[in-house]
Amino acid sequence: MSGEEILSISHDFDIPPCLLARFLLEHMVGMGKQNVSACLKDPTILPDSPILVHLPASSTQDVLAPISIPKSRLYKDIQQCVEKDTLSSPAVELIRRVTGMEFELMLREKLQVLGIAFKSENALREAGFSKTLDVKLEVPIGVQGRVVNWIDSKASFGDHFNHKVQGKEQFQSYVNRFGSGMVIYWFGYIDDLDDNP
Repeated sequence: MSGEEILSISHDFDIPPCLLARFLLEHMVGMGKQNVSACLKDPTILPDSPILVHLPASSTQDVLAPISIPKSRLYKDIQQCVEKDTLSSPAVELIRRVTGMEFELMLREKLQVLGIAFKSENALREAGFSKTLDVKLEVPIGVQGRVVNWIDSKASFGDHFNHKVQGKEQFQSYVNRFGSGMVIYWFGYIDDLDDNP
């Protein structure tokens, strides 16, 4: 509100610029998640009228009246965030998505060369599965003494935090539906992640 740029605030608090911009647009400007994502991809879609920013009330202050920010100011800030963010900008997300697709294709090609029958994510989706993994094996295989019914490909490094988050959000539902499986972290993983049966 004092005129400091979002990019500068993100550096001060060590927060990825686009993540901070997303938070501010959602929680202070009141934009929905889809509109925020669209705005980060194209800041020109900001409303033409001055943007009202609502400051959250704290325990020591009353609710303040909304503050008006010109579109040109917010546009400039968002554009800077998108250009400088090397972790969470739309361009970085696109690179991650394309890289993920490339490694999923490589997994399917390797399974075909080995003669291992499987159903792809698209085939599972067409069959009506809502939670789709990358590969569902037609016949389970054994890998290092473990039964593998499915394989999920991650074009990333497997660390404790991401593995735990994905375990809750993805892997456990795969285990519940299809039995035991395997996750491939194409860029390596922390050794003790392999301890979870």
